[in-house]
Amino acid sequence: MKAIGALLAGGQSRRMGTDKALLPVGAGTLLDHMTARLRALDLAEVVVCRDAPGCIADRIPGQGPLGALHSLGIHYPGRDLLVVPVDMPLLSAATLAALLTASNESQRPRHYAGYLLPLWLPLSPAAMRAIETRVTDPAADRSLAVLLRTLSAAAIRPPGPPEEFANVNTPADRAYLPHRLHPLP
Repeated sequence: MKAIGALLAGGQSRRMGTDKALLPVGAGTLLDHMTARLRALDLAEVVVCRDAPGCIADRIPGQGPLGALHSLGIHYPGRDLLVVPVDMPLLSAATLAALLTASNESQRPRHYAGYLLPLWLPLSPAAMRAIETRVTDPAADRSLAVLLRTLSAAAIRPPGPPEEFANVNTPADRAYLPHRLHPLP
């Protein structure tokens, strides 16, 4: 069964000062750009995680990426996810496809060494228990890094340059973005 492409686009964008997903990129937005990037892959479907019509909203708000993973697990129990953040517009389809290919070799979550996202995550019962515990227990550590350690995620070597993993988090990042963006394949 093909993986579900999940675009994380529901963050607070505090450092940017405005909704990063709606930043202009080319003829559309960062959200449009990253959705197109995922649609270029061999996925069962692409979903956007954000509190907006047609998207998957966090059932338990304020939990960061784990809140989105929790909601995805409810919508797609037992499925495999390719989780991609909206604020990494330089990720190539080839880098994302390489993660999918490497992930077909194992049911362990996988990400690129040095980066927590993008992430291939099989929503196994164990993964869902670990996510559920972290979003419902007020004392639990909600970091993605701790979740990945708990699930014994494998870190694989990035196939592309480190520039691909740059985040657009601040107005300075945004100003530099047009000089680094390459057209979609």
